[in-house]
Amino acid sequence: MIIVDPLDGTTNFVCGIPFSSVSVAVVRGGIPVAGVVAPLSGGWYFGVSGDGSYFGESLGQTESAERLQCAKRRMDRAILAVTCDQNDGRSRRLWWEWLSKLRPPVCFRLRIVESAAIELCWLACARMDAYLHPSDKPWDVAAGAIIAREAGVKLYSSSLNAWTLATPGIVATTPDVQVAVTDAIRRDRTEVLPENDTRRNERVSGRHEA
Repeated sequence: MIIVDPLDGTTNFVCGIPFSSVSVAVVRGGIPVAGVVAPLSGGWYFGVSGDGSYFGESLGQTESAERLQCAKRRMDRAILAVTCDQNDGRSRRLWWEWLSKLRPPVCFRLRIVESAAIELCWLACARMDAYLHPSDKPWDVAAGAIIAREAGVKLYSSSLNAWTLATPGIVATTPDVQVAVTDAIRRDRTEVLPENDTRRNERVSGRHEA
């Protein structure tokens, strides 16, 4: 199966923000095995399962392209991209929960770029250390996921199970922040609510009502 996203980062494109791309992925058994991401700003990111991932000016020319390798930074120096579908209530709730658990000083900086394909490619080329989205669609991440994985990135679903295109959302991390990110996500939310947040007191005392 071939998955094409003719324009990832639509809002960026409409507003003249230079972070949009075209992407194509080849998928077998629910897993991308080859992918190409073409940022509108120029160049090509491409990757094939077992053969690595690359960035170059010419598609498929690995001899002249840069071989990609994800970053090796500690969590306190890590840059995380955490975003969501603002039109989806569940996605917004999980996004806010993740932000409360991962925001500085847990990590170094947070970013929202609004282009899953580009963010996954930036993860592959060491510009970022993790990308999290509770409800990305298959066409948003198919090409970027294989490029990131071939650069050493670890992929999970939003519930931290094995990631496939059929699972909801994506949590993508470098090996160096994998444990810190996944442990933070698993923590009970009452541990990260501010002391003066009434919701925290309600949950701790058992008075919270749904």
